[in-house]
Amino acid sequence: MSIQLRSGGGAADSEAPAPGSSGMVVPAPAPRPVDIDTGKRRARRIDKLSRKCFPMSFIAFNVVYWVVYTRTSHELDDLESLS
Repeated sequence: MSIQLRSGGGAADSEAPAPGSSGMVVPAPAPRPVDIDTGKRRARRIDKLSRKCFPMSFIAFNVVYWVVYTRTSHELDDLESLS
């Protein structure tokens, strides 16, 4: 089953469906109006959130990384001293 989309909202009476199709014609959805102010507000919100989240996640990552790194390096030193 194939569906034909028309931007005009429907098919003309003189048009015949393509061979092998059901002949069903579905109108294309109308484009949504763009509200520029809403987009700008959303972008500002994302920017403000990013200014706080990125530094906090960077600090948290570094703390976890260095804690794991120092504990692992001490454990490796202990293993080397045993052999």
